[in-house]
Amino acid sequence: MGRSDADPSKWDCPPHTKAKHDMLASYLNGWFPILASWNGRVLYFDGFAGRGRYTDGSEGSPLVALRHLVEHRAFSQMRHREFVFYLVEANKDNAASLDREIAALKAEKAPWPDNVKPIVINEKFDVQATAMIERLREQKRRMAPTFAFVDPFGYSGLPMDLLAELLNYGRSEVFVNFMVGHVQRFIERVGQERAMRDLFGLSVEEVLDGYDGTGDRIAHLKTVYERQLQKKAGFPYVRIQLGVAVWGNHGPVVNSCLSTSRASMPCLAAVDR
Repeated sequence: MGRSDADPSKWDCPPHTKAKHDMLASYLNGWFPILASWNGRVLYFDGFAGRGRYTDGSEGSPLVALRHLVEHRAFSQMRHREFVFYLVEANKDNAASLDREIAALKAEKAPWPDNVKPIVINEKFDVQATAMIERLREQKRRMAPTFAFVDPFGYSGLPMDLLAELLNYGRSEVFVNFMVGHVQRFIERVGQERAMRDLFGLSVEEVLDGYDGTGDRIAHLKTVYERQLQKKAGFPYVRIQLGVAVWGNHGPVVNSCLSTSRASMPCLAAVDR
């Protein structure tokens, strides 16, 4: 039987997690003021929000994002904008822990700014994101500028078609952690066909087409995922850089990452071995 997502042993903070959070923080430092200068409401969507804090005391991605907003040197100029944080966590215990950590952050930063509204949602990422998109369609409304941070433990619950839907909105950006190491280990395992089809938007046979079994399968999988993000989401500019600094449109993005761009807005996919 697998460990629960609330199991403390799952909440160590290894170096690659710290690197992702550093990259996220660096990006948001530029993204928050730019989007706030254009619009009245800004959405931050964390699809796998977690417990809020790791066992070593490090803050999780929701607290990283909230802290970097309220401590931003230009925050006083953004108080006329509404920032809504949808923090989605499927595990009930984790969601409760995240609520407590946010309450502690609010107390630390009291008085908490009333234009910053964190909302913890105990639901699966794909369920919540699909419901949000369907509501927009029904109401014939456009999505407010949105930054989605999608960082699952593995590779399930991360449908390519859903990412494409989110990216179809011209003012949305998505930071995806693509767990390619897990994918390359399990892609041919019996029972994983549906998860792989959801992840890539392709059958396993289509994903592995062109791979002769002798080369670097991780590199092949990253190339296919990159191509699918480009094809499904309609991004004409896609590039992947490993282990170097990549300059996105709002500042430096450091660590292994994939960046794509429709015009001025890049989508980022961190590649985690």
